Amino acid sequence: MHPVYPNDVVELNITCRIDNAWLSEFGENLRDAFGTHVNIQDNTMELPPEAGQGIIKHFHIQEGITLIYLAFTPALNLLLKKVPTEAPDYYTIGYDVSPAGHQFVVGGELSRLDYLRKYSAYFRTSDAPIEVLLPASEPVQIVTLMISGQRVGTLFPQELRHVLKPRNKSTHGFFQVNEEIHESILDIGENLHNNSADYFFVRGSVNKLLALSLPIIAGQQQSRQKPEVEKLVALVEKLTADYSLTAPMLRDAARMTGVSPSKFKTIFRKIYKTSYYQYLLQHKMEKAKELLRDEQQTITSVAYMLGYSSCSHFTRLFRKSFSLSPQEYKNQLRSMA
Repeated sequence: MHPVYPNDVVELNITCRIDNAWLSEFGENLRDAFGTHVNIQDNTMELPPEAGQGIIKHFHIQEGITLIYLAFTPALNLLLKKVPTEAPDYYTIGYDVSPAGHQFVVGGELSRLDYLRKYSAYFRTSDAPIEVLLPASEPVQIVTLMISGQRVGTLFPQELRHVLKPRNKSTHGFFQVNEEIHESILDIGENLHNNSADYFFVRGSVNKLLALSLPIIAGQQQSRQKPEVEKLVALVEKLTADYSLTAPMLRDAARMTGVSPSKFKTIFRKIYKTSYYQYLLQHKMEKAKELLRDEQQTITSVAYMLGYSSCSHFTRLFRKSFSLSPQEYKNQLRSMA
């Protein structure tokens, strides 16, 4: 599954680097895209008015750890794409505490839709590509930590290193930002907004952030290595990649995964924080909204594309999810155009 991007989106390709050259490279991308001067001073970039209003900071925390702070409001739709790289080896953790939230595509996997309504985070190895759409006029606040592979090895005991940094295999995923992590990010943002930032305080907050986040990531990666979990995730990815497929009944899905229905429900809720049926329905309805934005698509055609043989059944589910019918949603889009 992949989000539908607006036609007027401005695409910016980024090659992440741990050294301070990252900011100047991104500045060059902005100059090429908008043909305008970009002001960079003291590891801080001011966005040109053509791109938006706000700042981007690149801060060296300690050996092998770098922080990137995005705090701006885009003037138009921006698509940030970080291309995969094999060298230097590094690990990225990104925290999105923007008011509206964003959908990230990491390693070809789309972040869960419920993350749009809550603060979320992603992690990835350097060989997993990532992209995110930053809609016009919606404030952005994202903190990204880049950690060298060697530094990951010193942060964790031996038994967890292969989980965070698997050999010859990319890894990526998402997790929810809890209250403690959120507070640490806000502390970092508040200090980095000041020109006379207390960098010692920022370093302490980053170390706390890592201490809170890395065990969550390690635990998630360890659980995904279990055969039944891998089968479950593969099934869900298959069903959310092709919406014309009929989702198997829960007992059949459990059998395909190799576990009992009760264990399937427990594992599913632990990973996706909701039920099997609700998760698939939520994804289908969000996909329906994407398809309905296309004026060429009728409500009937969208229903059939999503595997519904009855248009009225599709309409009932859509109304239950969004408190308006597909036709009312289309009318709403036309009135906003």
